[in-house]
Amino acid sequence: MRQWLVTDAQQDNELKAITRNGAGEVILLEDRAVIRFPLSNRQASPFFFRQGPDGWMLDFAAMSRSLGFNHKNQWFFRTPEHDFMFAFNDMVFDRNGFPHKRP
Repeated sequence: MRQWLVTDAQQDNELKAITRNGAGEVILLEDRAVIRFPLSNRQASPFFFRQGPDGWMLDFAAMSRSLGFNHKNQWFFRTPEHDFMFAFNDMVFDRNGFPHKRP
């Protein structure tokens, strides 16, 4: 993603998306973190972060590879094979990648 241009406006929009969704749950594991929201709001996708020398940064590349959205803007995982799956151990995913509470 080094060649991707990320503007201040894009970053501001991501911050607004995070704060608009209300209180998110932060789950940390070493140098990775996830902010996730209640499943009742399926349009509130999780956000992936990595800690680097300059602090915590959104991992846009991992989010782009891992997250998809349907026609209702509801998020799902394209694949469960990613570095942030640790934050979803209390969920199950249907064959289309949509999350559900673990029974």
